[in-house]
Amino acid sequence: MGSSNSRQYVDIKDNPELHNKFLKNVSVLSSHNSYITESQCSSASNSAITKCIESGIRCIELDIFNKDISKGDNEPVVAHGFANPNGDVFMTNKISLNSVMENLNKIAFEKTSDPLFIYLNLNTHENIICNENIYQTITKYFSDKLINGNVLDIPLINLINKVIIISDYINSGNLKNIINIRIAIDFLNFNSSFTGITELTENRLIRIYPAPSISSLLSYNYDSIPFINKGYNFISMNISKNDKNLQNYYNKFNNSRFIIV
Repeated sequence: MGSSNSRQYVDIKDNPELHNKFLKNVSVLSSHNSYITESQCSSASNSAITKCIESGIRCIELDIFNKDISKGDNEPVVAHGFANPNGDVFMTNKISLNSVMENLNKIAFEKTSDPLFIYLNLNTHENIICNENIYQTITKYFSDKLINGNVLDIPLINLINKVIIISDYINSGNLKNIINIRIAIDFLNFNSSFTGITELTENRLIRIYPAPSISSLLSYNYDSIPFINKGYNFISMNISKNDKNLQNYYNKFNNSRFIIV
């Protein structure tokens, strides 16, 4: 399973060229569906997330659902699936968000002080109880590493040893208070068929993820280089598939988890 990337990285704190850069100036080593062990229909596991961190990844993507909303079980879980008002559809097993955050707390800053971005793809049907449980779980493990408010105008050197939360804009509840980068407001998602800058992308961070296809279902990677060359910020790759495109991606970053674009 996963990448054989074992290179030694230089942290932001040890790279003066990055100190006064902002997020809009860099591309971040990023993973797509970070919990997936092989294909997108295989299994969800903390071991896959560990592999991402060990490979240098600093943006972890988590798809979060209610464990079983039909039965009133609002424990947040991580899985690959689709939110459905008549019952969520799951393509993998479920792992508890608590176990994911516990694992990340142990490993994310073990060998680096570079900031960790956690992308929360909320499939919770705006369930207040589940969203509150997400907030409680994250703050349980990372309360000393969270930042209040937007981080787009903070130099990278001031983000070291911090956890930055990317998620949907939420109007109510505590979860909204720990979201630093708001999807559709500060941050735009495009799949890998995206062809170029539009008016909407100005002054926003850009994330690229695999376009839907049989290849992407099998976790094969797309060519990331054109998107990095265009200056996009989070080019999300399938770390579970150690193919040529993934190796080219790592090679582009060389010995840094953040590169100037």
